[in-house]
Amino acid sequence: MTPPFSSLSCTSQVVAFVLSTAAAIVLMLWVSRLGENLKTDEAPQGIVSLELAWSAARVDAILGSWDESKRAIAVRQTLWDYLFLVAYPIAFSLSCVLISRCAFSSLKEFGIVLAWTVLFAGVLDAIENVCLLAMLHGGARSGLSQVATICASFKFALLFAVVGYWTLAALQSLSAFVRFAGGRVAR
Repeated sequence: MTPPFSSLSCTSQVVAFVLSTAAAIVLMLWVSRLGENLKTDEAPQGIVSLELAWSAARVDAILGSWDESKRAIAVRQTLWDYLFLVAYPIAFSLSCVLISRCAFSSLKEFGIVLAWTVLFAGVLDAIENVCLLAMLHGGARSGLSQVATICASFKFALLFAVVGYWTLAALQSLSAFVRFAGGRVAR
């Protein structure tokens, strides 16, 4: 299977990874800073509580804990998230592509599959944001909270899968290094 971004040279992939990672970090910090005031007893995780609310009753409770200024902040945070959702899937995907070049056996193929799959996190995040904006403007409506929660859950699962891949690749590299170093010492 051909990895995403294969039309780019290795150097261009590294540059794109660095730039998309830097953009994702800056946007993540900005979006997080915007949402600092959204944490309430009903929304202990701020906007993430709304993303994972699931039921209309839970959405209404969260929205009821936010006054108009907090709802405006939540709207602004969600709009900025559209830039973030472009940057982080590219960064995560390129990380898998770059790691898969050095990975052994099945981890190499898994990295390529994951590099394609994690790009879908941006699509899920965009759908989730549409649902959030609709709820922020019109309250909980039938199905919106469930769609938002399903999209958010799958998005987070994809991102955790990438972090798991990073961990497995690091452990695989560490194991290879220990075998190599152990063989060198034994001689």
